[in-house]
Amino acid sequence: MPKKQKTSSVYTRCNEYKDIFRVDDNVLFCNHCNISIDWKCKSTVDNHCKSQKHIFNVRSQEESQNKTQQLTLSSTQTVSESKNNLLKTGPRLLLIEVSENIR
Repeated sequence: MPKKQKTSSVYTRCNEYKDIFRVDDNVLFCNHCNISIDWKCKSTVDNHCKSQKHIFNVRSQEESQNKTQQLTLSSTQTVSESKNNLLKTGPRLLLIEVSENIR
């Protein structure tokens, strides 16, 4: 007895691959490669995910996100150090300004 094919829609196919694909006007798009994929056949979608181009694009985007996060962390540390220096020297500057206004 032949197997019944499970009915699938573009939205159910998209949900099978979280954060990899998006649906726009009933067309399945790869978020990493920015190309449309034929969603009706699961093997086509699987083959795209295994393709060298897709793997390269995923790695490139992950690396660029990591660099951005590192810069953000570095920037945060710089701001924190500046605030600490201001807190240390701030009272002295205020004291100097008050004493000059008294003279």
